[in-house]
This record gives sequence, structure tokens and C-alpha cells, in this order.
Amino acid sequence: MTLHIFNPEHDMALASGERNYTPTLIVQRMARELAWLPTLWAANALTVNDNPVWRDITAVDPWGWDAALRHRLLALGVPAASMPTEAYVDGVRRLSSRRTAVTALEQFMRSGVEELCGESRWATDESDLPQTGARVLKAPWSSSGRGLLFVDGAMTEAQRRWCHNIIAHQGGIAVERLCDKAHDWAMEYETDSTGSVRFVGLSLFTNNGNGAYAGNVLAPQADKMRALGLDNSRLHTLIDLHTAFLATHIAPYYIGPLGIDMLTCADGRINPCVEINLRRTMGHVALAIERRHGYADHHRFEVGFDKQSGFYARY
Repeated sequence: MTLHIFNPEHDMALASGERNYTPTLIVQRMARELAWLPTLWAANALTVNDNPVWRDITAVDPWGWDAALRHRLLALGVPAASMPTEAYVDGVRRLSSRRTAVTALEQFMRSGVEELCGESRWATDESDLPQTGARVLKAPWSSSGRGLLFVDGAMTEAQRRWCHNIIAHQGGIAVERLCDKAHDWAMEYETDSTGSVRFVGLSLFTNNGNGAYAGNVLAPQADKMRALGLDNSRLHTLIDLHTAFLATHIAPYYIGPLGIDMLTCADGRINPCVEINLRRTMGHVALAIERRHGYADHHRFEVGFDKQSGFYARY
């Protein structure tokens, strides 16, 4: 009996690193009101809404694995054998650091593939941080739209304090040069127990002004490719780049869905790795909806909050 869990606090639980991490009340509400979300990708999914008998669970498929979720399930009586080991979960946290995305982008930019762009580096000391130019500074672990500091020019005292605290508590900061962005998108993958990497599909999404997720386009993959200016050759070049990195650095240590967030600059060049999310993503959810409904035209998948009805997911 597989239990499917939507745990939207996952990214912040990774940032905490504590098994006793407690989500904020609003995130707890989101988890309750969207507990049904796994039914969008797993037909007849058993969720926490179904009041499962915890000791009868034989497998757990969450949004993402973290120490807090594993600890909470063990306390409820879910058998340890139905979950990955503590060492595995610690490894997921380590690889989920934005340092992994910095390493990936460095590798991709050395590949010799034309029409790629992107510049990021890892700073472990305040003296390593650039003092000029438009850039975004990223905490190693944070949730959608959080843990990001946009800076243009010299940093203020408040910004310097933010950097000091992040380095002191999380060990470093990812520094990414900003570009004139045309599209946010992602390429979604899955890894399995054999170490194989499979490309699942393209995700064309939008963020709000703070960098938080706003929604996904539901459309045929060919339409997404046209919107992004991708032909088959360019797409498969990107898949080859990604799968080579994932097969070496991720697949031996992580099993499940993942996504690589990307962007297209206004000049048509592609940043092949802005983020790597070692969890299910809203892009995976959108692809599951597309497979179920076989959309021939364009629709939209959104997750949001309404003051009267609470959290919603709709398409």
C-alpha cells in the first residue's frame, strides 16, 4: 500500500535540516487543503485524506524526502522499511543545495555547446561576493521565491547582513549573473533504481515578481518547443548535457522525479541550469495532467490562495 504525500514544506525543511522542523501555519494549511494533489499524477492515490492505517503502509511517495517528513512518519507508526534510510535522506539534502546547480552550470558552459549562457559561482566568504553588476544571490536551500536577494550595484548594509547570516548558517551563497529574461522553463526527468535517467518532458511556467511559482502552460510538447525556439536537435543536445551530469552526480544517490529549471534570454541564448530540484515539481504535475487529458490546445495549471476558499489547484 503506497501512501502519496504532498508536503509543500519540503524545501524549507531542507533549509532547516532538523528532523523536528515545524512548518508555518499557512504551509500546514496548504498541506491539508491540497493533500489530494497526488491524485493528479497517481490514479486512485492513497493520501492522508483517506485516513490510512499507518502500520499497513508498504511504500511512501512524497513530494520530496527530508528528515522532518521521515521523522514524522516514523512517529505515526509508518514502518521504517517503507521509507528510505536516514543516510539516503541526508544525501538528498546535500545534493539539493544550490551548490549542485552551480557545479552543473560550470560543466555545461565548458561543453562547447553554442548558444548557451549563464554565469554562477559559489561564495563561502563575504569577500568572494561581487560588488558591482546585476546579480541574484541565493541561499543554498530555500523555498520558491524565498532565499533570493536581487542586487544591482553596491550592496546595502542590510544586504550585507543577509549574506553574513546565510554564509554563517548554511555555509555559502550561490551568485548568479542576471540576464534580460524572455522565458522561464524547465526540463523534467526521472531516475530509477538502476541509475537510469529518463527525460519526461518540457515545463513552461511563470513566476511572480518575487520568483515564486505562478503557474504552468498546458499544451502539446511541440507547441512548447515552438514557443521556446527549440528544434529537435537543440532539445536533444540539452537532454544529452543534462543526462550526462545527472547520471554521474545524481542518479547514483537519488531515485525519483526531478526538474532542472532553465531560462531563455532575450537574445535567444539558453541558461541550461538555474536550479535543480530533487523532488516532484509543478512541471511534473502539469505533464501528468497533459498525459491524462491529451490537450490539443493551450490551457493553464495554477496553484494559489483565495481568502474565501483557501488553497486551490486548478486547470
